[in-house]
Amino acid sequence: MTIEWHAIRPWNGSKSGGFETLCAQLADLEKPAGSRFFRKGTPDAGVECFAILPDGNEWGWQAKFFDSLESSQWTQLNDSVKTALAKHPCLTRYFICIPINRPDARVKGRKSALEQWEHHVQKWRGWASKRQMNVEFVYWGDHELLERLSQPKQSGRLKFWFDVRRFDNAWFTDRLEESLRSAGERYTPELHVGLPIADEFQSFGRTLRFANTVKSEARLIRDKDRLLSYTGREAKHESLEELTGQLSSQIQNIYIAFAELGVEPVGLLPFERMVQDLVSAQKTATELGAALQKCEDEYSAKNPHSDGARKDYYNQTNPFRRRRYYLDDLSYQLDSTRGVLLHAEELAGSQLMLVTGDAGVGKTHLLCDVAKCRLSEGQPTVLLMGQCFLTEDPPWTQALRHVDLADYSAEDFVGALEAAAQAANCRALVMIDAINEGAGMSIWPSHLSAFLAILERSPWIGVVLSVRSSYEAALLPEKVLERATKVYHRGFQEHEYDAVRIFFKAYGLELPSTPLLTPEFSNPLFLKTLCKGLNENGETRLPRGFHGITAVFRLYLDAVNRRLARSNELDYDPKRDLVHGALNSFAEACSEGLAFSLSRSEAQRVIDAHLPGREFSRSLFHALIAEGLLSENLVRRQNGTYEEIVHIAYNRLADHLLANALLDEHLSPEGPEAAFAPGAPLSLLWDERRPFMSGLLEALCIQVPERTKHELAVLAPGVLETWGIGDAFRLSIVWRSFDAFSDETGRLLNKLTRNKYENDSTLDTLLTVSVIPGHPYNALWLDRKLRKDTVPGVSKVQLTDWLIGRALCRGTRFSTTNLSTSAPLYWLGCSRLRIGFCVIEQRRRSFAC
Repeated sequence: MTIEWHAIRPWNGSKSGGFETLCAQLADLEKPAGSRFFRKGTPDAGVECFAILPDGNEWGWQAKFFDSLESSQWTQLNDSVKTALAKHPCLTRYFICIPINRPDARVKGRKSALEQWEHHVQKWRGWASKRQMNVEFVYWGDHELLERLSQPKQSGRLKFWFDVRRFDNAWFTDRLEESLRSAGERYTPELHVGLPIADEFQSFGRTLRFANTVKSEARLIRDKDRLLSYTGREAKHESLEELTGQLSSQIQNIYIAFAELGVEPVGLLPFERMVQDLVSAQKTATELGAALQKCEDEYSAKNPHSDGARKDYYNQTNPFRRRRYYLDDLSYQLDSTRGVLLHAEELAGSQLMLVTGDAGVGKTHLLCDVAKCRLSEGQPTVLLMGQCFLTEDPPWTQALRHVDLADYSAEDFVGALEAAAQAANCRALVMIDAINEGAGMSIWPSHLSAFLAILERSPWIGVVLSVRSSYEAALLPEKVLERATKVYHRGFQEHEYDAVRIFFKAYGLELPSTPLLTPEFSNPLFLKTLCKGLNENGETRLPRGFHGITAVFRLYLDAVNRRLARSNELDYDPKRDLVHGALNSFAEACSEGLAFSLSRSEAQRVIDAHLPGREFSRSLFHALIAEGLLSENLVRRQNGTYEEIVHIAYNRLADHLLANALLDEHLSPEGPEAAFAPGAPLSLLWDERRPFMSGLLEALCIQVPERTKHELAVLAPGVLETWGIGDAFRLSIVWRSFDAFSDETGRLLNKLTRNKYENDSTLDTLLTVSVIPGHPYNALWLDRKLRKDTVPGVSKVQLTDWLIGRALCRGTRFSTTNLSTSAPLYWLGCSRLRIGFCVIEQRRRSFAC
């Protein structure tokens, strides 16, 4: 085996940098067991890297990319040795790495390079002796380096450094671009919404940002500690001195531990020891709190008027009480930091992360964005798409083909990726998105453990798998699940307003004035499809009168239908509403058994009947699955086997389609009450012997009055005994059509407002609709109602203003910017509403509709 050293991959802009980094990697592999290894930057104090042995001694390595050994080269080596001896007094072995073998011509009157080496080693030992050091000098030349690189386990490293066509930034970027093309519309960077889940990848990747985030906890502790120290000047007592000093010492040790934290791509992190320090400090704080309580009681006994009229915990007249309050703050922060460290240890200490979540929540977008951000920061990352694993060939064969490395072995790939990670001094990530897609059910259950075992041989590589939650148990072996760190993706949950703002702006839409469709707007796929449909219709906002929930889903399904009709796979007449018709047929089939799902074979039969004669890849069933309208899941039967079922992905849409199918079949406009009579088909909906779905009840509360002008509870009085009827009815007020209100609605609203919880819920419902123009129960109705009725201790005008103002605030995030640019909030800020807010808040519970 020979190596052309000048063909080495440049690093940090030079081949010399590449050679130095390669030598550092080989040094890391040869450090003694139990040693700590450090790779240096520039300046390097005479060593490229060094290892601290368990006994405290050090080994150091210096690399020089020389072509020859002449006087100038020996001068450079002398300077490096002098510096290393001065800066590393514990040095016991010093390796000098040069990519040439030392010539030994043995010409009379002239020293060969080998003789020069022996001469300089004697001189260097003399320098070390003067410093009371005993240092062994070791030469790593072409022969020694080749001996290490020729080992089979180093084949991947050899390919990284000398197969310069691969594993550089351009290669990683090209592979990512291929994956992004496979992701298609599931990754839209222009619609990115920052979510906290992305921070989990910082922890798992052990990045600099992760280290800095953890270190920021020290600042939070310091802020609490300073306040406690300040109060200690006023609340002194000899019984507190020992515990105070002990706590202060423990806190200082915690600061030191945080200050020493750095980027450590591999190895154990010091979090376990730091957690123990935090627990010890908490214990001391608890003991100090007990001592402070005694001092507080003694002070109160001696100064009976110190507490004044207030007896609450936050009273600061008693200095010991005030100090105990700040001590509790510090103790709480210590506990919070302990939780942060435990979570950080769980993520950073694992080599396998599992990202789970429902269909359409954005798992693909998340992994694509994480990969793109990591590569922009020089962190090696490979993203594979599960949908591209299409055959039953071994996963490694398919994976290497996907990254254009069909001529590599799995070991070569892992070794080269490890070398890339070491060179970048960070953990490399291999991410596989949606392992439940493609041929995932056929290959992963039997191959995943072996596939991961090869990757997990390198501590420099972390693996991320994403899988739909319902497939998790069937796809992943139990032992893999046990060692995986789980992260659950909830889509835009708790970030719906931010998502709506970004999506509506991207599609040129005005922000909605109606309530958000939660949880539908938590689903990125739903929100994107709806916005795209509005945009393609030429709309600039959600249309006025857009209050029937069925209208929302109609817009959504119309957009899906247009896209599928124009697709190359389906190519049908856009005027044929196949999507809505197929889902209606699906709901009708479900209604026969009052269920929300069908077996996969039955679902495929029902859906494909609307567009028959197509192979699976061009079928309507496959298209609705790909669009996220239908979701495939696995359910475990009592006999332990799994069955694949299909259901409508959006629960609210499923509720309304099923309610619509039931009412179409059983409700007669001439005598609607007959469908709900005892023994009639729809009376089973609130049979106590069967579980009832609250979403279906809400859908019926909307659709029954829209069809019959009568409330569900009037046609079927028995429903009033059903759990959840009050909430379902109140939600129907928000979403039903304007012409579906009657005197029955108002009477039923009062009837279902019977206690404090229901009173608050009714008030919230009225506040929600109060700003909707044209709604029967909007602010104008509230004004008429309040001017007619009285509320003790509150003026009618004041209460009306407060209710309207509160509704406006609920619909818009309040800030000085909004106050100056948003007309409703500007009016709010300039009106007399400010006067009554505090008073009304205390009295509002006396209000009854």
